[in-house]
Amino acid sequence: MQWQKSSFSGVEGPNCLELAHHKGRILLRESETPGDVLALAPGRLRALMHHCGRPIQRSDDELVVPI
Repeated sequence: MQWQKSSFSGVEGPNCLELAHHKGRILLRESETPGDVLALAPGRLRALMHHCGRPIQRSDDELVVPI
């Protein structure tokens, strides 16, 4: 299986998100802990990315946008 490093990752050390495709699933892992892998169907990954990109409304009316 071939893992692809995120283009937002730095060149120094294992500090990146990696992706791979295996048996119809998209696999995600943090390079610092390569044994921990999240396997998602493509539609579930789209939903996760959509959710993570939404602003979060806090109770004090402060908006936080996840990066």
